[in-house]
Amino acid sequence: AGAYFTYRHLHGGIIASIPDATVRSFHVNLLTEMNVIVRYYLVRLFLPVGLNIDPDFPICTSLLDPRSLLSAAILAGIVYTILRTFREDRLLSFGLTWFLIAISPTSSFVPLLDVAAEHRLYLPGLGFSVVVPYVIFKLTGTRPKLAFGALGAVALAFCVGTIRRNETYRSPLALWTDTVKKSPKKARPHNNLADSYEKLGRLDDALKEYKLIVEKIDPNYMRAYYGMGNVYLKKGKPEEAVRYYLKALKMHPKFALAYNNLGIAYDNMGRYDDAIAAYKKAIKFDPNFVKAYNNLAIVYAKKGMYKDALSALKRALELDPGYAIGYVNLGRLYTMTGDYGRAEEALRRALKLRPNFAYAYGLLGSVYLGKKEERKAVSCFRRALELEPEGPRAKYISSILKKLEGKR
Repeated sequence: AGAYFTYRHLHGGIIASIPDATVRSFHVNLLTEMNVIVRYYLVRLFLPVGLNIDPDFPICTSLLDPRSLLSAAILAGIVYTILRTFREDRLLSFGLTWFLIAISPTSSFVPLLDVAAEHRLYLPGLGFSVVVPYVIFKLTGTRPKLAFGALGAVALAFCVGTIRRNETYRSPLALWTDTVKKSPKKARPHNNLADSYEKLGRLDDALKEYKLIVEKIDPNYMRAYYGMGNVYLKKGKPEEAVRYYLKALKMHPKFALAYNNLGIAYDNMGRYDDAIAAYKKAIKFDPNFVKAYNNLAIVYAKKGMYKDALSALKRALELDPGYAIGYVNLGRLYTMTGDYGRAEEALRRALKLRPNFAYAYGLLGSVYLGKKEERKAVSCFRRALELEPEGPRAKYISSILKKLEGKR
């Protein structure tokens, strides 16, 4: 436990540097977690209903609060029971001691990002699983059938509850829809629901959730502005995307992902110098940001700065040798400069990493055309169409194929 406390303190236990996080003092955190243990964790161990992946538990600031006094009294009662039963009822004492020791690293002095999280009960719950059978057998005395019947009923109820809860976990959308109902005034569940909508292509629904956050829950919730930027970017409105990315970056000036996506928006607007500046900022705050190097290379290539583009792509591939898109863009770059041999090599590397990469086959076909190897070009174009028979690229490749096959 001591090692865990030290680790959490040095690596994220103190939450001041986390975007959208609220800083809590040690004593406020202790009071709050004392209430969490009694009013949330113990209640759900005995009666696991209303489970919530992201509970919205109130912060407690005073020991004189009646709820805090009650929680303190119950915890004191548990400690008293441990001391009283240590010699005579060691199984009971062991179970209660296990619970308190296992729960203490995540629910005591050190402030963590989440006040309460149900997964923190996994290890402490082992102590509870010792206490419950012990108490049932104690209460039933010399009637073992009654004890086993009671334990069977508890196990059956928990099994049914687990099956029902699994339904909620069937998809991110189902999970966060359930969470929003249980934590309607907490920003993060709404943000994650919006993210789920966005991934499903339901952009208007995503935008509605993001706006709800900043208009009714927390106007300073940075990730909602970032999310709105992403939605507007996908909707083909880069000007609006830029506006929201800049708002997010004003709140969190070192957010590399926002700088990267800001660069994409600027690129879509034809503002290449601004895009380059944004990508460089992303790399400054995350030196291992592979996609930012790749995107930077694309803009350099558009400006005809091929040496800079090559340098950025090589850095991306040094960081991630399995980055197939990087090899595709390297192939495109070599094709632009007329170096078909290296272009072929790069595209072959991409296809080795992603054998069904239609775009890479299309580009490789173009490389073979440049090398006057029409048979190989036809083979690559056909494979590209097999993998991606619809869309603008497919139409373009089909037109090239017809011309090539007409010559034969």
